Amino acid sequence: MFREKTTKVVLTLTATTLGVFSWLLLFHVSTRTHFFEPKHSNVRDLQDLPLGPVRLEGLVTYVDKTNKRFWLQDESGAIVINTDPAPLHVRVGQRVLLEASKTHRFDALVGLQSVALSVLRVVTLKVDVTLPSAAPATVDTLPDNDRNGIRVSVEGVLHFVSSQDEGFEILHFGESGHEIQAVVPSGKRDFLPWINSRVRISGVSEKVLDAAGSARSRYIWVPNDGDVQKIEKVAPQDSLYSVRSLYQLRNEESGHRVLLRGQVETQDGATRLLVEDEWGAVSCDFDIPLSMARGATVEVAGFPVRSGLRVDLVHSKVMRVESRGELNHQAPIAPLTTIVAVRKLTEQQANSTLPVKLTGVVTFNDGDWQQLFLQDATGGIFVKYAGHQNIFTGEKLTIIGLTNPGDYAPVIVAPRFIVHGAGALPRPVAMTAKAWSGTMDGILVEAEGVIHPVQPRQNPRHLRLDLCTSFG
Repeated sequence: MFREKTTKVVLTLTATTLGVFSWLLLFHVSTRTHFFEPKHSNVRDLQDLPLGPVRLEGLVTYVDKTNKRFWLQDESGAIVINTDPAPLHVRVGQRVLLEASKTHRFDALVGLQSVALSVLRVVTLKVDVTLPSAAPATVDTLPDNDRNGIRVSVEGVLHFVSSQDEGFEILHFGESGHEIQAVVPSGKRDFLPWINSRVRISGVSEKVLDAAGSARSRYIWVPNDGDVQKIEKVAPQDSLYSVRSLYQLRNEESGHRVLLRGQVETQDGATRLLVEDEWGAVSCDFDIPLSMARGATVEVAGFPVRSGLRVDLVHSKVMRVESRGELNHQAPIAPLTTIVAVRKLTEQQANSTLPVKLTGVVTFNDGDWQQLFLQDATGGIFVKYAGHQNIFTGEKLTIIGLTNPGDYAPVIVAPRFIVHGAGALPRPVAMTAKAWSGTMDGILVEAEGVIHPVQPRQNPRHLRLDLCTSFG
């Protein structure tokens, strides 16, 4: 009797279990989920997953039809999918399940942009989903490599608007000496009257990196023109600056347009003028070709941007004027005339843009990066200049410019050049352990040692070599 009851109970439980399992299997098949497949990964998992099949679930935040790609974001981050979205019927606001094959390993130097996915299938799970909240960011602090591609909200001053044939407008905007571009669908809104006004723009951030992991350009991809808001009712009036006061402005630069008066030193290509005053010279970039005679007195209206230590004016407009007029009534200051006097400045003193007038010989010039080293009888110093100057090593120059604290020692910025012709290169000094103290910075030296293996992915025109010497 006991055995019979036990058998009935076991049979009943087995039948019940089979029934539940069959119901679950039918449920999963009917809902088109993958009961036997592994759970999907998140975007950040792509850093560690091996090459091979991956499954991601996320929200489509932007579709770039022109470049045939789209962005996917989840709670861990975002990634661009370099696959034509049109055949897949991908739309902004869709929650999708993406099945793909990882074909390139993660490179920490470049970030998630280095991960390549070959898409196998995209399944739409839900439509018209609210996009993730845009993370607040600034023009010069867009998300770094591992957060590249997330939605952000950035404020800045609108500098320029250009229309594209593909039905887009490019909004150039910036602050704090930096500028980025927002790609916005063309619509009924006219952004031109907003130039020099402060705006807030929300969209997908993208830093385009070079092979070495440095930012080459920065964009915000905006789903619709309603994501661009004007937050400043009245733009401030343009103020007049000298080259010196323009460099003093760098610590509190708002992104608004400024005026600069001076003389045209040279025309550097079809869309660039080098304009100088008594303090130094500034490169002024224009959005259309122009022609201006050397020596012409002009007033330039443009937006200050920083290129390393240098300050340029971009999206400029120019007009000829009869005279320079008065410039902020800055009291005359006797210039520093020796390199050692500049190098002895404290960081605070060098940051006050003191005028210099230095004569020496060029010991090194890099025309690509627009920088050189000048040496006189008292020492050597780094100089960051504007424009593409016809300068060669061994040339004797007088430099009229301004001091700057540099990255670790005083340097010269915004220089004007007086050329004296060929000079004599100083005899190189043997490098010793004194170099660690900085006392040999900027001077021509010679060193003997063993070159370590050259690091990969360097610009061949600017190779960095590690030299092992007897003193380090």
